Amino acid sequence: MMAALVLAAASANAQTWIGGNLGYNYSDNGFGTKRTDISISPEIGFSITDKWDFAVNLDYTMGKVKNGATIHEFVVNPYARYTFAKSGIASFFVDGGISVGAHKVKDGGDADAIFGIAFQPGIALHVSDRVSLVTKIGSLGYRHVGDADAFGLNVNNEAITFGAYYTF
Repeated sequence: MMAALVLAAASANAQTWIGGNLGYNYSDNGFGTKRTDISISPEIGFSITDKWDFAVNLDYTMGKVKNGATIHEFVVNPYARYTFAKSGIASFFVDGGISVGAHKVKDGGDADAIFGIAFQPGIALHVSDRVSLVTKIGSLGYRHVGDADAFGLNVNNEAITFGAYYTF
């Protein structure tokens, strides 16, 4: 009962925001493998306090490899955001969350499961009381797709995202 009461009190003060990211990535490994990815990632979140937000991001990516293979990926990413510093209109944060979804290569058989956990630092610029511009820079985490596992720190030009949020 006490936990439900605390949750209800926190929710009464919560602010809801919606937003997301649009992405485009082109890569060429120099050995004839070229790939183009387009992604859309809407999200909804709740600001519980001035330090903590909870959100869920739905990510759909379609990729096209030079050899003609088409890749579709759908991932659900619930996460918590901790804002550790503020300066003027800027807020500095780190997101921590999990990823679950599916990855399928067209005409490549069954879909592969996706699972991951990651931490992503970022910056939010609050350009008005309702609108924020957000960028996330890199990640530290683990990702499993099919039979492949990856773990590490990813900080490069492919690991930067830009988005916008509108707060109700």
